[in-house]
Amino acid sequence: MQHFGLLISALFWAVTATAHSRIEIPDAILPLLDPSLYQIPKDPGSGVVADILNERVMPGGKRIRPYLCFLSAGLVNPDPKAVDWIACVAEETHQASLTHDDVIDGSETRRGNPSLPAVIENKKSVLTGNYLLAHLTKSAVRHGNDRLTLGILEVIQGMTIGEFEQADLLASGTYTPMQWAQVARKKTGLLFGWSLSAPAIWLGQNEGFIDTMSNLGNLLGEVFQLRDDMDDADLERGELNYVLMLAAGETKSPLDPDFSEEEIRNARQRVIPLLETQRKRMESLIENLMRYSATVRGGEAHRLACRDGLLNLANLLTRLPD
Repeated sequence: MQHFGLLISALFWAVTATAHSRIEIPDAILPLLDPSLYQIPKDPGSGVVADILNERVMPGGKRIRPYLCFLSAGLVNPDPKAVDWIACVAEETHQASLTHDDVIDGSETRRGNPSLPAVIENKKSVLTGNYLLAHLTKSAVRHGNDRLTLGILEVIQGMTIGEFEQADLLASGTYTPMQWAQVARKKTGLLFGWSLSAPAIWLGQNEGFIDTMSNLGNLLGEVFQLRDDMDDADLERGELNYVLMLAAGETKSPLDPDFSEEEIRNARQRVIPLLETQRKRMESLIENLMRYSATVRGGEAHRLACRDGLLNLANLLTRLPD
């Protein structure tokens, strides 16, 4: 096992409040998170688009979705390379969505650098995202598993619907915890769920194992968004944000730009019990996964390391700084 201190801010920047924490990544997985492995090959006539993707889109990011793929596979297979193509599809789906998001949101920056639209204009940014979606779909089709191909297409549809629903809620001026959770599941949880369940499908696991992986991914996505909202409550006025929704209560709109520091601080405190509840739920799901999966011959140490990786991630996302 390698201690993963310096790279944690790159992998898990949405939880920078806990970036001082140490997380261990299994030795067999760490090299597979290298950005060079997520380059887009140049097909005939596509060199310019592939260059844009490889220079400005694919190198960035946390690669948390590939990490989830490899942890899932590691519970039943000692060789993480068995699902490397699934990890690439998951990451490409995420990066394509961000490419489109920057156009929709009018973002000037992404990860501290100029956003793609700021460099090559909106039209070409949309086309670049479209190309990446086509590329990942071809990859899924090429591997010949209809369930996985349909699954990732349903994820992309769900993420799109989530953006529509978010726009409608923002236009309405208010939203409920249930509506927030539905959007968080579609925008984040669905791809987390696919990243965990797709390796199980590819490796021939039983339906109980697959469903539990999917449920764990959905829950991780919700918690991931909760932590994002806690960290960004001071910045996201006018956006969908769970903390601002709690701060609004019965008297304000969650889109109100005039929340006091005390109102936001108190609302953050109200999220803590929910994070604790979700952590326990995730730990229970991970325990169930270990019961579903049999001992891996010749790879039990890796299996346990992947279990610990899932537990560490659940704790990282739900633990507040000291």
